[in-house]
Amino acid sequence: MTILEPAASTADPGSRQAPRPLSLGPHAGVGLTAGDQGPATVAVTGELDLVCADAFQSLLCSTLDAYPAGLRLDLGGVGFFDCSALHALEHARRHAEARGRPLVLARSSAAVDLVLRLAGSV
Repeated sequence: MTILEPAASTADPGSRQAPRPLSLGPHAGVGLTAGDQGPATVAVTGELDLVCADAFQSLLCSTLDAYPAGLRLDLGGVGFFDCSALHALEHARRHAEARGRPLVLARSSAAVDLVLRLAGSV
């Protein structure tokens, strides 16, 4: 599976070039969409677990750094979500908060909801 990350731009600083694929892990896929205005949207499918938690955390934090309007997170396609993924999400929340950028969970799945509820995060 791959993730998409904005390519570095040498053109107008407000514009985004075509994304380039990177590897996230064997059981999770991520897509990043963003325009010149508004927050980026990261949509995740598959399994978020110990195997890809560090890459997931890095993706969220680097996206928050790259998009001043913040991040909308779509976890509706996630079938498995463990405590390492929860830790990555919590780290990204603190990262966003420290930079004054919104991080919004726009959509969730039953697997994500269960872990968030058990952790007292909702």
